[in-house]
Amino acid sequence: MLEFDDENEHSRLVYGIGLNKCRKRITVIFRGTYGEGTRDWMRNIQFDPCRVSIPEDIDTERECFQFQSEFIQFHRGFYEYLFHNDERGDKYDLERYEEIKENILGVLKDYPEYKLYICGHSLGGSLAQLAAFHIALANFDLVPQPVTCVSVGSPRVGDQNFLEAFRLLEKTGRIRYLRITNDNDPITYLPPFSWYRHVGMNLRLSKDGGFKMLYPSQGEDDQYEAWKSLFSLFSSPTSVREAVQAHYLPEYLRRLSRAKEALIGVKGCPLYLDECYQDERIVGDL
Repeated sequence: MLEFDDENEHSRLVYGIGLNKCRKRITVIFRGTYGEGTRDWMRNIQFDPCRVSIPEDIDTERECFQFQSEFIQFHRGFYEYLFHNDERGDKYDLERYEEIKENILGVLKDYPEYKLYICGHSLGGSLAQLAAFHIALANFDLVPQPVTCVSVGSPRVGDQNFLEAFRLLEKTGRIRYLRITNDNDPITYLPPFSWYRHVGMNLRLSKDGGFKMLYPSQGEDDQYEAWKSLFSLFSSPTSVREAVQAHYLPEYLRRLSRAKEALIGVKGCPLYLDECYQDERIVGDL
């Protein structure tokens, strides 16, 4: 572990940076919601959108994608936690994103041939999405492409324009994103409002060991289905317990283990993330 910062965790997000010399990999890890004495829960429920101008190099490709306005709308709590945290205190000159970016670039100077992975669970998964998107977007010379993001049990973080911008980075090979979800994890359906969309490659795991590999296309993220799924998950005490359990990492690890066995046994099924992005059965005409 090269970096771990939980100082002032009651008001600042927590992250770490690890180095794996065997796999030649640098991994940034964001902590999920830790409710005791932190601002994590308050950030989770700040789901009103904040508007950010569409980045210039993405805007030049406007004709290739279906942008609905001049702005990307992000989940305010997640975005401000990473980029504009008014509660960080006078002691800290840099926002978390700037601090993390400088740390990543510093490590890559020493290990220029290493790949960059950005990961997180729940709230951490949302922060990982945002960080990976902006680092891939910045196109730093030191950062090898693609930036790989892996999240577990992440909620939605942006609108349709975010989906379109994210697809552009995927199409140009600047980012790869594996979003792992349990099919009855309620957090992955949040916020259940029409302006939010999921992005990336979705490995959806079921209780019986089954799985689906899905990729979001125009209008696929059905808000009616989100509300219906949330209602069914909380329709009885038993389903509530199962839904809560489905969000925690032990249940994800159990299902991933079972899905791995099934995945290896399916002839012609892509086993690696890059293979999924090259499979037209999954991504269509990306």
